[in-house]
Amino acid sequence: MTYTSLRVEHDGRIGRIVFNRPERMNALTAKAPLEFPKAIEELTLDKDVRVIIWKGDGRTFSAGFDKNVNQDEVGWHSIIEEALGSREWIDGLLQIWSCPKPVIAQLHGYAVGFGGLPLLFCDLRYSSDEFKVFMAAGNTGSFLGEVWAWFIGLTAAKEFTFRPNNRLTAQELYNFGLLNRIYPLADLEQQVETIAAEISRTDPVFLRMQKIGLNRHWEINGFRERIHATKDMDLMLHWSPLGQANYEALKAFGGDRRKMAEAQLKDPDYWKKLKPPPP
Repeated sequence: MTYTSLRVEHDGRIGRIVFNRPERMNALTAKAPLEFPKAIEELTLDKDVRVIIWKGDGRTFSAGFDKNVNQDEVGWHSIIEEALGSREWIDGLLQIWSCPKPVIAQLHGYAVGFGGLPLLFCDLRYSSDEFKVFMAAGNTGSFLGEVWAWFIGLTAAKEFTFRPNNRLTAQELYNFGLLNRIYPLADLEQQVETIAAEISRTDPVFLRMQKIGLNRHWEINGFRERIHATKDMDLMLHWSPLGQANYEALKAFGGDRRKMAEAQLKDPDYWKKLKPPPP
């Protein structure tokens, strides 16, 4: 299997999915969300692999979508196309959740926007002390915040969503219950490898049944369809006149959502200046 944003490693009982564009801070291509489930499937089919580690090569976990990725490249030219296409993306994230093998997120640097979603669907999360997540609220619709609310709680997710340039630190994420442990950056990889090796000693049938049992609480409460439903408000915002105007503004920033977030903070009239595109 050839991937644009990932590298898959088979190493005995431990498999690894690695964001593999370090020269671009592991920014995602438009094809990346459809590669997530394929990577999970590849390691699921490897009978030797009992535990999967998901991490990023180079300086960071993932900087989110490459700033060159836009609506045209994704191929969504209508609200219906986005509704159907985004469902495939969400199914890919849910395949991490339902993988029969434990998936461990090894986190360092930044996880930005969509690049921060895979870690949420992993089973265990260990980070470096300098790790942060960033969403660029105010220009991503409502989807990301709704997904994060499942994992860090509603109050924290609202602050994360409403503040345009907000970063959540590793310590804050640990306080919200998202992270299992925080380690010094220099120790992170060895610690995660040790934990993965420890888990891999357990019979895979036991691991699978334990994961099914632990996930069942959220499954009974409709977790899957509720995650799919997070796109509803997102679609309305994206395809509204204001959302389309904001998308045009994003293109003027070269697709850099962080620059847009900074502009929203600096210019009190940012939203008044947006002009909806012609029909």
